Amino acid sequence: MTRFWRLVSGVAVLVLALFASVSLVLNLSLGERPMAGIAYRVLLPSLACVVIFFSFAGSYLLLRDGRNSK
Repeated sequence: MTRFWRLVSGVAVLVLALFASVSLVLNLSLGERPMAGIAYRVLLPSLACVVIFFSFAGSYLLLRDGRNSK
C-alpha cells in the first residue's frame, strides 16, 4: 500500500508541475503585459522556473521511490 501512495503522490506532483509550467509559459507569451520593473520581468519568472524544476525533481524522486519500494 505504501508503494501505491508513493506512486500516486509522485504522479500528483508531476501533474501539478506540468500544469504550472504550461500556465507559466502561456501567461508569459499570451497574458497581459507585465508591469514595469525587474521583479516582474526577471525575478518572478525565474523563481517560478526554479519552483517548477524542483517540482519535477520531487515527482521523479517520489516515482522512483514508489517503483523501487516493496
